[in-house]
Amino acid sequence: MNARNVRRQWGWVCGGLLWVLTLSAAQSAPSPKKPERTQAFVVALNDDYDHTARKLTLVFREVMLEAQGIEVLDLANRLGRAAPKQVLQLRKKANQALVAARQAKIDLELEQISVLARQARESFENMGGYLAPLAGYKESLLLLAIGEAMQGHRKMALSAFFDLLILDPRFPASQIKAESFVVNLFKEAKQGVAKRARGSLSIKSQPPGSNIYVDGKLVGISPDSIDGLVAGRHLVMLKRPGYQHWGKVVRVEAGNLVSLNVEMKGGKAGAGFESMVRRAGQAVSDRNLVGQVIRLGQVIGLDWVVLSQLDQDPGEIILTAYLFDYKTSRVAHRANITIDAHSYSVNEDIHNFGKIFLVQGRAALEKMRKEGDPLSGRLGTEDWDRNESESAHEHRQTEAAQEHKRRPPQERSGDPLDRIDGTEDW
Repeated sequence: MNARNVRRQWGWVCGGLLWVLTLSAAQSAPSPKKPERTQAFVVALNDDYDHTARKLTLVFREVMLEAQGIEVLDLANRLGRAAPKQVLQLRKKANQALVAARQAKIDLELEQISVLARQARESFENMGGYLAPLAGYKESLLLLAIGEAMQGHRKMALSAFFDLLILDPRFPASQIKAESFVVNLFKEAKQGVAKRARGSLSIKSQPPGSNIYVDGKLVGISPDSIDGLVAGRHLVMLKRPGYQHWGKVVRVEAGNLVSLNVEMKGGKAGAGFESMVRRAGQAVSDRNLVGQVIRLGQVIGLDWVVLSQLDQDPGEIILTAYLFDYKTSRVAHRANITIDAHSYSVNEDIHNFGKIFLVQGRAALEKMRKEGDPLSGRLGTEDWDRNESESAHEHRQTEAAQEHKRRPPQERSGDPLDRIDGTEDW
């Protein structure tokens, strides 16, 4: 065997060993930890503070969305009414129009770009509260602006660029694949948007408490007023768990207030979900009512939840937050803060409180899961569906029997009740 063959075979051996070691390391490496599913709710114990509780719920959720390693479930989409068939047809139509508009742009069929892009835009806007995907809607506005600009329709191109920039003020010029004069027109529109006058929007809904989205961003809870909106066309949506989404493109006029009164239509959960949240929020502080909290987690599919109670004390409002773990059926962490509901800094105060609470709560959660339940010596939730009193009674019987066995024979009572439940000294 010559030296070349020896080197070749040796290379094969080394390569094979390297492949085996790599495969073994990949198999033995721990799989990435799956983000835990969670949510936050603030429940008012006094109906006068119900709207405040809804607003503070949003603040808590913002804090949780900033955290790593957790998945904050989208309740409006998870529990909302499914998109009607008409919306699905509109999505298909919008997608087909976008594909055709892109091809028309490649083929330099300028008039067709505008016609098809306008068809796509109209299809998206007719979807109402189910408009999706937002990126497709933006593309329809962009293609419309490009098509109009390339035909020399300056005013119409600027109008389409304005709509795009109102929807996404940070839209980059680098995404505009067109002639330089089109890009310059976009930059002109961007400067114009910044100088445009502002208007306001007032939104009420029945029932109240719907999440308000303006141009794809969550901005408040109905009823609410949104000030400082750039004059022009804005995409407004209302979403509420258990109800059908509502949406519309609204034109805001400079210096004027546009008022909307929206009737939300019940979906598959309706008001029942809100009642469940309220009961869970009220019950989280009472171990005997833990079943109400567990039921909420089962319906949504949560690993843990932050439930907060908003209560009134003489002259002040107290928010008490609980981090409840569904794997152990226990509260892992509790903290409270006194707030002034009318203060301009209340959102900032709750945001800072929430950040600290989340860090401390997750640390306490991890510690509790490692240590287990000192009362039951187990971590599982296999008894969620059992009656609380029956489970507690069986547990006391088991503890009593073990204690009875540990006693010296001379200390064991002949009373048959002691062998069943010797917990009178607990």
